Amino acid sequence: MKTFHYRTVVLSGLLAILAPIGTTHAQEQAAQEPAAAAPQPPDCLKYDSIRPRGSTTPWPPNCATFSPDLGGLRETLFDHGWNVRGYLTLINSLYDIRNKNGNDLQTYPGQKPLLGTALWVSSLYDLSRLGFNPGATFIFDVSSAASTWHDFAPSKTYINELSIFTPFSNDRAELKLGFVRAANEFYGQTSGTSLGASALRLESAITVQAGLTTIEPAPYLGLTVYDKDHRFYSKSAVAQSMSPDGLIANSDLKHDLFTRIPGAGAVYVTELGYRGRYDLGEKAHWFRAGAIYNTSQYRLYDGSGRKDRNYALYSQADIQLTHDSSLSPLLGWYMNLRANYAPPDRNVYNGDVGLSFYKIGTFPSRPADLFSVSIARNWFSKDVRDQFALAGLETEKYQTTYSVSYAYEVKRGLYLNVGLSHTDHPTLAPKQEAATVASLMLTAAF
Repeated sequence: MKTFHYRTVVLSGLLAILAPIGTTHAQEQAAQEPAAAAPQPPDCLKYDSIRPRGSTTPWPPNCATFSPDLGGLRETLFDHGWNVRGYLTLINSLYDIRNKNGNDLQTYPGQKPLLGTALWVSSLYDLSRLGFNPGATFIFDVSSAASTWHDFAPSKTYINELSIFTPFSNDRAELKLGFVRAANEFYGQTSGTSLGASALRLESAITVQAGLTTIEPAPYLGLTVYDKDHRFYSKSAVAQSMSPDGLIANSDLKHDLFTRIPGAGAVYVTELGYRGRYDLGEKAHWFRAGAIYNTSQYRLYDGSGRKDRNYALYSQADIQLTHDSSLSPLLGWYMNLRANYAPPDRNVYNGDVGLSFYKIGTFPSRPADLFSVSIARNWFSKDVRDQFALAGLETEKYQTTYSVSYAYEVKRGLYLNVGLSHTDHPTLAPKQEAATVASLMLTAAF
C-alpha cells in the first residue's frame, strides 16, 4: 500500500532535482539574451546555437552560467560542433519543522530530515555540420542522483536522454526521437526563467500516474507543429509507458536504456497551446491543454478485480500580469492556473487544481530572483478510499498545500532557493497531522 502515499510527494522532489533541461521555441528566444544581472563575456551568446532542445524545462543561456567559457573549453568544443551543459544540485533538503507525525515510518518527504543531490551533464552536437537541417541537434545526457530516502529519489547513475532533435518545414515543425523522458516534453512543470529561478509549488501527479516517463527515459517519437507566427502549436508523441505499478517501481526495474518494463505498453499524448511572443513586445502568456492515453493495463480499484487502460486530461496557464521592463520583457508578475483529471477507478489521485503567483525580478536590483506563493488541492480517489475502508483503514478525501518560496541568485549561475509549504493531509493513509515542510536547495549551472 506504500505506493498510495508516495506518488505526489515523490513527484515534487524528483522534478526538483532530476528534471531534464531544455527549451521550447519561445524559451529559445530568451536563450539568445544575456542575463541582466551580470556583465557578459563577448562570445558566450554564440554557444547557445548548440543547446538542449524540445523540453519544457527552461535552461539558462551560457552567458548566465557561472563559467560561460569554462576556461576556454567551451570555445574549443564549439569549434568542433559540440557544447557541454551541466546542472548541479549541491544540496536539496527538506524537513517538517512541526514534526507532529514522528519519524519512525517515513511516508512523505521531510517527515524525517531528507537530503538529496544530483548532477546532470548534457553533451550536444550540431548535426547541421553533417548535412542535417539548421538547428538539428544530437543530445546525450547523463544524470547521477542520490538521496537519503529511496522513495524520494533512487540513488543511481543513468543515461537520461539519447535523442535527435531537428526542425524542418522552414522551422514550422520539429521532430524528436530517441530515448526521452516524456513527462518533461509536455505540460510545463517549472514556472520561471530557469530551473534555478523557479517557483515552489506542489506539482500534479496526474501526468506521472498516466505513465509519462519521469526519472529515466524510454523510446519516444514526438512531433510539434507551429502556425506561421509561432504562437499556436500542436505537439504529439508516442512513447513507452512507465510501469503501471508507478514511478519508483519503474526506476527499480529499469537497469539500462533497453530494459523491458513488464506491463508497460505504448502511451500517446497530445497538447495544444499558445505562447505569447514577448520578443515582439507581447506578454509572455502560455496556455496549454492536453490528453494522455495509455495502453498499459492498470488495476481497477472498484472492487471488480479487472484491469483496463488509463487516460488523463490536463490544462495549465501562465499569464503575465505586469511587464516591468522594456529591456527585459520577461520581468514582472505572473499567475499560474492548473486543473487536471484522471479516472478514479484506476488512479490514486483523480483530480487537482492549483493557483500560483510569482514574480520574475523581485526588485530592480534583483532582476534574476524569483518570488512565489501558491495554493493547490489534490483529490484522492473514492474507489481507492473504499478499498482501504474494507481493510478497516481511515483515509483522507483530499490534501491542500500552501507554499511560499524565494529563489536568490547568489552569483551568476548559482541559486539558493528557500521555501516553506504547509499540507493539511500529507498522506492518503494513515491519517496524520498537518505537515509544515521547510526546504533549501542550492544549485549551480555550468
